[in-house]
This record gives sequence, C-alpha cells and structure tokens, in this order.
Amino acid sequence: MQAKGLRKTILMSIVVLAIAAFAFFYFSRQLLTTKKPQGAACKVSFPPPQISTLRSYAQKKNLLVGTIPTGGSLKSEPLKTLLGSEFNLLIGTTFMKAVMPAANTFDFSLLDQQIAYAKQHMMKIMAVDMIYRNSTTPSWLGFNNPGCGGWGDSSDKKKQLEAIMKQYIQTTIEHAGDVLFATKIVNEAQNVNGDLKKRDADGQRCWYKALGDSYIYDAFKFAASAKSRSLLILNDSFGRNDIDRAKTDAFFTLAQQIKKKVPQAAGRLVAGIQMHLDNQNLLPAYRSDFDYFLQQAGKQKMQVMITEMTVCQATVGDASAASQAQVYATIVSVCLKYPYCTSFSTWGVTDKKTSEDDKCQVANPLLFDTNWQRKPAYYAVMKAIEESTDRCSN
Repeated sequence: MQAKGLRKTILMSIVVLAIAAFAFFYFSRQLLTTKKPQGAACKVSFPPPQISTLRSYAQKKNLLVGTIPTGGSLKSEPLKTLLGSEFNLLIGTTFMKAVMPAANTFDFSLLDQQIAYAKQHMMKIMAVDMIYRNSTTPSWLGFNNPGCGGWGDSSDKKKQLEAIMKQYIQTTIEHAGDVLFATKIVNEAQNVNGDLKKRDADGQRCWYKALGDSYIYDAFKFAASAKSRSLLILNDSFGRNDIDRAKTDAFFTLAQQIKKKVPQAAGRLVAGIQMHLDNQNLLPAYRSDFDYFLQQAGKQKMQVMITEMTVCQATVGDASAASQAQVYATIVSVCLKYPYCTSFSTWGVTDKKTSEDDKCQVANPLLFDTNWQRKPAYYAVMKAIEESTDRCSN
C-alpha cells in the first residue's frame, strides 16, 4: 500500500511539474511575441530596405524622409536616380496657380508626373500648399491686385470664393488618390506673435481679407470632406534663429480651434513645422525649443511632420560644414525621440539652386552638394537615425 501511495504521489508530482512547465513556456512565449503599443510612426508601411541609403536607414525606424525637386520637375536623370533611392516621400506641387490655370479648369500634368514617379519607386506624396500666399494663386483669381479681386465686397462674392476654394481643394486631393499621404492645407497663417496674418511678403493676404479667419476652417472642412485618407497639415514657420515658444503656443491654440470647429478633421490633423535655419545666428536653445514644440503636439495627440528644412552653412570650410551637420543631426535626433514625429523633409535636393541663396551669406543649405555628392550633413542625419532607439517592436 505504501509503495502504491508513493507511486501515486510521484505521478501527481510529475503531472504538476509538467503543467507548470507548460504554463511557464506558454506565457513566456506570449510575453516575447506580444507587440507593444505603437505610436503613429509605426503605422507607416514601406517596402524592404535596399542598399545603404538615407531611405534604407529611415525605413528601419519607420521614418519618412522627403524632399522637393526644384521647380517640381523630374526631367533631370541624376535627380530621378537619386530621389527614388534616397527618399521615400516626394513633395508634390499642388499650388493653385500650378493646377488651376483658369476657372473650372485643372491641369494635373506636373502632379501626374510626380504621382507616376512616386508609384514606380514606392514613395508617398506630401502635397504643398493648398492655401498660402497670393503669389501661389493664379492670375485669374485677382489676388495680386490691390483689391484682391473684389472677392470680399459682398456676401455673394464671398460665397463664390468659398465655392472656388472647395472645388480646388477637393478636386486636387481626390485626383492624387491613395498615393497622397499628407497635404499641407494652410501654410504660414500666423505672425511671430501668433496673430493671424493679414499681410505676407507679397502683400495683404487676400484669403484673410475676403473671408476673415473662416478661410482657415473652411479649408480644413473642405479637405476633410474630400474622398481621401490624406493627413491634413496645419503648417507654419517658427523663426530662422530658433523655434519660437510663444508662436508654438499660439500655433497649438489654433490647432485646438480647428479641431473644435471642424471635428471631421480632428483625427487627421497634423502639426507641420518648417525650419529654414540660419546657422550663423542660431540660438543655443533651438534644441530644447524644438523639444517643447513636440511636447505640445503630444499633449494634443497630434502627429508632427518636419515639412521643410534647410540650414544655411554661413561660411565656407570644413568647420562650417561640420556645424551645419550637427544642426541637422540634432533636429533629427530630437524628432526620433517621439514616435509621433513621423517625417523629415528638406526643401530641395542639392545646393546648386536653393530657396536660401538670397537669404544667407553662404547658403549651401541641403544634404547634397552642387555635384550631387553626399555632404557631412547627409552622413550626420544618417548617423542620427541609426543611433536613435527603436520606436516600434517587430
């Protein structure tokens, strides 16, 4: 009897140990394979990385790296070769004067060229800019005339202008289709002090003169109701020597107002920040102030896209090039701390012809030199991406 009882005890012990071992193995496996909660950056899908390029490094961290070809054209063979290998986001040209040359008439020939290239190279498109300065509107609209075309003279004229805005925004967004990842809906709507702009560098802002501040909310309302999944960007600049905190606060106050007045846009509203920095006069606080911008975006649960970036080299020489590289690396490193900072784009490809040529003593503000060669800034960005922590678990 004792032997029988002993065998029974041993058998039960074996069964208990087997169950315990199975439970340990099962739950350990669950812990190892369960994915952690993912931020916005983890939702971006890419093709497998190819060779060692900026694009291949960025894709490993679920980051979009983009640029705009000068003038939007893709005719240059070196440009076409470089774009598809180094970038996964193409900035598409959708200025009103480029796509709507006459009333009720659209010309998408340039945009279609960009869309075809993006599809061929498995890139996404960010469209720029829907509502911006007078100089981005077609001549038939009359915004470059002193009276802004008379669109604000009566309620009927205002309604006509709103209808034109709706037609332009929705037709353009829907034409681009699924390749359109994000669209800059309103650009540079605020002054440095946070007030809404009534004037731009090219004269009074006619959208504001004719429609008041409702032009901002109308633009997002029309974009949100278009048949598209495009993200909707509120974009602005925050200084050449720093990222101004007061303007940051005003910017996110405006974002809150857009969410409140246009609830259908709230889930797709993105904070776009453009940085055209002057390295010669850059304040040391630019890093912490960009971090502050990202923190405010996080409080509003908004995705952030660096939509435009240049850094004037200031002087000629290795030291200046190294300093420029450090600025680029710093911005990218801070961005990658936050999973909802999802893209980094330069405003142009090479130093041959840039938007900064007449604004700096020595511009050379981009990642590639005049001969299409990678600069120290390029490698600094690549290293910053490589050294960032993984933002998604596989």
